[in-house]
Amino acid sequence: MLKPILRKPILREPIRPTIKKLPIRPTIKKLYNRFYNSYPLIIHCPNIKNSLIAFPDLNFLKYFLTPKVKFGLYNTNYTILFCNTYNSNSILQQSLDCWSIPAVQLGLGTIFPPGCWTKNLLLIKAAPSIKTEFFFYLDAFDVLCCSNDLNRAIELMRQKKCDVLFNAETNHHPENFETMSWERSIVNNNPQCFLNAGVSLWRTSFFLEIMEELIPLKKQAKSNDQASMKLLYRKYYPRIQIDSKSEVFQVLTPPDCCVYMREYLDIL
Repeated sequence: MLKPILRKPILREPIRPTIKKLPIRPTIKKLYNRFYNSYPLIIHCPNIKNSLIAFPDLNFLKYFLTPKVKFGLYNTNYTILFCNTYNSNSILQQSLDCWSIPAVQLGLGTIFPPGCWTKNLLLIKAAPSIKTEFFFYLDAFDVLCCSNDLNRAIELMRQKKCDVLFNAETNHHPENFETMSWERSIVNNNPQCFLNAGVSLWRTSFFLEIMEELIPLKKQAKSNDQASMKLLYRKYYPRIQIDSKSEVFQVLTPPDCCVYMREYLDIL
């Protein structure tokens, strides 16, 4: 009698559902100012390239030059303008690229004499072609963007009911300029009482309204772009104001800023 052939059972792997691995979105850190309990969006750090070498406390700023996931919140209500005479990426451009925020370069191939008066001329020339309700005008080589949502700066400007918002700082430049005592009187009990023109947010219609006044100010401002803005600030306040509490803009001036950073600034 034939014996039945016993076959070994075929062991099969259990069917498991395919799990798609989603890309990990990194935690986006923010700059936090403990003194004012604020989260600045844009930092202006004069002479930042040398400062990063000379002052190790500034190294935390390199975080804002590292690539982020491409999910910018670019809002068509504003345009970002900056001046760069060279065909190369400035620190500002690198930080904007990290957040996927587009910007418009002015001044390629232009020679900038001392005082940066050329910045005013380039802006006057470009202004009629700006199609957005607002625009940022930023320095290229010592300014970093710290966020992908710059709309908060526009919200602050609306809260203040002004047409221009400038950065604020503790140093008055040019030294002993005629607006110094007036600027200090406007912002009481706050060391950041002086206008800094390296970072500004404008209502486009207001700049078109007053831009012809800039050219005659050249002599009085001694060909200095920041001095000319201080003169406009004095004339048009409160339509022109400064961010004296670093709610959206922050100035860091080495070497004093290193003490300030250790005491008041964090990345959260």
